[in-house]
Amino acid sequence: MKKSIEREYLIDLIVKNLDLNIANCEFMKKAYRGNPQVLKVINKSIKNSEKALESVNKIKHIEILRAIYSDLIGQISAKLMLGGSLVVSKKVYYWDNTENGFKEFQELCENNIKEQEQKIKEQQESLQAIQKAKEQGKKVQMIYDPATKKVKPVIEESGDA
Repeated sequence: MKKSIEREYLIDLIVKNLDLNIANCEFMKKAYRGNPQVLKVINKSIKNSEKALESVNKIKHIEILRAIYSDLIGQISAKLMLGGSLVVSKKVYYWDNTENGFKEFQELCENNIKEQEQKIKEQQESLQAIQKAKEQGKKVQMIYDPATKKVKPVIEESGDA
């Protein structure tokens, strides 16, 4: 591909990413109206994206555009490819067009929330245990557990105790 055509593609994709961020932030502003700290971050993101929209066409070196693309879009390109498949899937159609399907969807959402809450609880407990062990002068190693397929902390008891 010619560098001039690649440059146009990269700029177009970066601009679309920035526009999507602005639109998403506008949505989040409505969702997080009561949280001034979150709104401050969202407004800053919008402001930076608007500045970036003015600046992206001025970038001369294609290597810089490639790096920006890689950081912004390259990381999530596989997920972007799933969007169309997700929307047109038979499962989404079933969930959206049948009463039983919608109930199943709601149950799945509830289960996902419970799983996320459990993961957060486990992470907090793990962090507290690590913190306590470090305060007591114990060594903490992170070891992969093949049974759970997760990395977990192992607190080593000191030989002096």
